[in-house]
Amino acid sequence: MALAAGASIAAAAPVSDQRIVLLATDEPPTGSTDDAHTKDALAATPSAPLPLTSDDANVSGEPGPTAAGFVASLQRGTELNYEREIAEEQARRPVVALPAVGVSTSSFGPRWGTSHSGLDVANAIGTPLFAATDGIVIDSGPASGFGIWIRIMSPDGFMTVYGHNESNTVQVGDTVVAGQQIGVMGNRGFSTGPHVHFEVWADGGSRAVDPSAWLAERGIMVNSGSSSSAL
Repeated sequence: MALAAGASIAAAAPVSDQRIVLLATDEPPTGSTDDAHTKDALAATPSAPLPLTSDDANVSGEPGPTAAGFVASLQRGTELNYEREIAEEQARRPVVALPAVGVSTSSFGPRWGTSHSGLDVANAIGTPLFAATDGIVIDSGPASGFGIWIRIMSPDGFMTVYGHNESNTVQVGDTVVAGQQIGVMGNRGFSTGPHVHFEVWADGGSRAVDPSAWLAERGIMVNSGSSSSAL
């Protein structure tokens, strides 16, 4: 009977030992049900996020290939947008413009026993003068009979002349576009009143043509002797 009791105590000893370990360490014994539950809880708990690893930045903080590609793409998009705006602006601007606003007082042809090779447009001194075409300024300054003049050679071989100016705002060698202000109207040289003497020469400047007809061919009508928004 004593042996049986001893055997019973020996069998119960491991359980008693496990409880002692649990109280001393606050950890469930290996292989216990509590140990399995703890492992499940740890597995279900999300871990802290790891540092991102990408090529967006290197160790020095400079943009990596992906960021650089994005920046390059953005810059190219900006350039394309700018080019589109320039193209639209060029499409809107005139191919031929009026030399000045005013009253047409004298036309191309015979006048006072001689040939008048231009179109006179009268207005107040200081009235803006505009380039009739795109081109290069080939003369800007004093000229016999004109006082001060400007001559512009266009890419298509037409030369335009603006005379009796009060002052010029362009110089020889400047590139101008149609409608750009090039000076102001004056009364210098052989002049009977403030006006601009406007000439058009074809074939590289070798043959004078009627400025009124030349403008009309390009959609700009000039009415001699009358005030018009076209001049």
